[in-house]
Amino acid sequence: MRAVGATTSVVKAKSSTLTFSSVSMAAETTATTSAVAASTTAATSWTASEQEDKAMQMMILQAQRSKRRIRVGITGGLSSLAFLLGGLYFLVVLARFHAYTEDICQTDWQNHVQQAVYEIILWARLIFWSLAPLADDIWFPRVVLLVDSVIAIVSASLFDGMVYKLDFGPHLAYLNEIVPIAFYIVALIFTLSSLWAACGREATVVQDRMWKTIIIFVLVHMPVKVLIATELTIECGAASPAWQEVAAQVGALVFVSRKRWRTILQGKLAGMLDSHYSHRSAASIAGLIGNCGWKAILSEAKANFRCIRLKDLSAEDLADNAPRPDLFQRTFPARLQECDAFISHSWHDDAEAKWEALQEWRFRFTLANGREPTVWFDKCCIDQGNIVASLRCLPIFLAGCKRLVVFAGSSYWQRLWCILELFTFVHMHRSTQHVEFVYVCRRGAEEHDADVIDGGFLRFDVADCQCSRHEDKAKILNIISAAFGDLREFNRSLLLSFRAATAVAARNSSASADSEADFDSDSSASEEGISAIVAHLGRQPRQPRGLTC
Repeated sequence: MRAVGATTSVVKAKSSTLTFSSVSMAAETTATTSAVAASTTAATSWTASEQEDKAMQMMILQAQRSKRRIRVGITGGLSSLAFLLGGLYFLVVLARFHAYTEDICQTDWQNHVQQAVYEIILWARLIFWSLAPLADDIWFPRVVLLVDSVIAIVSASLFDGMVYKLDFGPHLAYLNEIVPIAFYIVALIFTLSSLWAACGREATVVQDRMWKTIIIFVLVHMPVKVLIATELTIECGAASPAWQEVAAQVGALVFVSRKRWRTILQGKLAGMLDSHYSHRSAASIAGLIGNCGWKAILSEAKANFRCIRLKDLSAEDLADNAPRPDLFQRTFPARLQECDAFISHSWHDDAEAKWEALQEWRFRFTLANGREPTVWFDKCCIDQGNIVASLRCLPIFLAGCKRLVVFAGSSYWQRLWCILELFTFVHMHRSTQHVEFVYVCRRGAEEHDADVIDGGFLRFDVADCQCSRHEDKAKILNIISAAFGDLREFNRSLLLSFRAATAVAARNSSASADSEADFDSDSSASEEGISAIVAHLGRQPRQPRGLTC
C-alpha cells in the first residue's frame, strides 16, 4: 500500500506540471483564437453527441427488432407446427374411430404401431404448443391454456356424442356411461387448473403453473385410459392397442416433469428456427431494457449516467457493498462515451486485493493519459433511491463507457451480474477490443487465487451463477432463456466471444513486443478451446497487466 501511495504522489506531481504548462500556453493565446477554438469545439462536441445518440438509437432498435424476430420465429413456428399436428391428429382420430365402430378388438401389431404413432402426434402437439412461449412471455402461455381448455371441453363433447357407436360388448356396456362422464371431469379439472395458472402475475409463475397443469391433466386422464385398455384386453383376449395410449402418456408425463429436458428441447428448436447468434444476443439486451421505447430509455439513461474519479474513492468504500448514499454525492453527471471505464467486479472477492489491483490500474492509466481516470462504479453511480431505473439503463451505461475493465477475482465467474455486464458490453460494442482483464489475487496467495480464477472460467455455467437476491437471478436467467432458449447455448456464445478475444490478443502479441511481454510462458499452451483463452488472460496477479483484447 505504501508503494501505491508513492506512485500516486508521482502521478499527482506530474498532473500538476501538466496543468501549469497548459495554463501558461493558454495565457499566450489570443482572445480571437480562443473564441474560434471554443466555437469549433462546441460544434464538434454537438456533432459527436448527435452521432452517439444515433448509434445508441440504432443499437436499441436492433435489439428490440431482434427480440420481436425471435418471438415471431420461435413462438410462431412452434405454434404453426402444433396446429399442423393437431389437425393431422383430428383427421386420424376420425378414421380410427370409424374402424373401431366396426370391430373393437383390433389387436394385431399393425394397429399397435398405428396407435403409438397417433399418440406421439397428440402429445407432440401439446408439448410443442406449450414450448412456444418465450421464457419472459406472460400472455402467450395464457393463450395456450385457454385454447387447450377449449379443446379439452370440445373433445369431451365429441366423444360423448360418438361413444354410443362403439360396441364394447355386453360385459363392458357400463363404459358407454362412465367414459364420457370421466372425460368431462378431466376437462373440468384441466380448465380449473388453467385458470389457476393464468392468474399468475409473473411470466415465470404462469409458465411454471402451465406445466403443472399439463402434469395434472396427464395424471387424471391416465386412469381412464388404463381402465379402457384393461377392459378391452380382457374382452378381446389379447393386449389392446389402447395400451399404446397409456405408454405415450407415461412418456409425456416423464418429459414434462423434467424442466431441464424442456429447456434443452426448446433451445434446440429455437436454434433451428433462428440460428443467428447476433439476433439472440441483441434479444437479451432488449430483455434488460424491457418494453420501453428507445427515446424513453435513452433519455432516462442520459439523465442518470454518472461517473466518479478513482481518486475520490478510498479503500473503506470498497470494504463491502452496503448502500452508501453519500458516495452518490461524489459522482458527477457525464455524457455517454465520456466515461473512461466501466468497472466490473465481484463484491465477494477480497476487498484489499481488489483495492490494490484498482490502484495499480489507476496508476498505469494516469501515466499513459496524464490525468485521473473517470469510471462507472456500481456502488457510487447507481442511485439507491431509484435502483430499478438504473438497472434498466445498464446496457446504455455499458455502451456509454469507452472500455470495460474486469477485475476478476476467485468469485467473478460465479456472479451472474458480472457475467451479464461482460456479455452486454461485448455485444453493445460489437467487439472485444475494449475489454481489459485484471486478476485480483490476495498477497501471498497469488498462484492459488490465479488457479481458482482459471478453474472458475473453465467450469463456467451460467446456471450455477448466483445473485444476492433470488428474484434477480430468476429475472436474468429468464432474459437469457428467452433469447437463447437453452442456457447451455448462452455458455457457448459467451465462450465464443472469448475465443474471438484470444485471436485478437494473439495478433496483437505478434505485432508488438510490449504485447508479447503481457503474456507469460503459459501462453505456449494449446491454442484449442478454453485453455488457450485462460493462458492468454495472463498469470501475474501481483502486477495485473490487463489484457486488452
